[in-house]
Amino acid sequence: MRTSYRRWTEFPYPGESLPPKGSPEAGNWPMFFISRGRDNDFLDPFHQRIIWRIKNPLDIDWETSYPL
Repeated sequence: MRTSYRRWTEFPYPGESLPPKGSPEAGNWPMFFISRGRDNDFLDPFHQRIIWRIKNPLDIDWETSYPL
């Protein structure tokens, strides 16, 4: 499958003349996927329910909780 856009590996970083190359020191890590359960909840790769601890933005007092 061909892409109609340039990939990030084709662009040099600011101040560089060549695009980045892979590094053996970077290591690797497994790719995990989440899935949907029967009750429309999210499951981790071990089929355990994921409990999201995300606070509703409407419940946050932005003036006192996060001063600039």
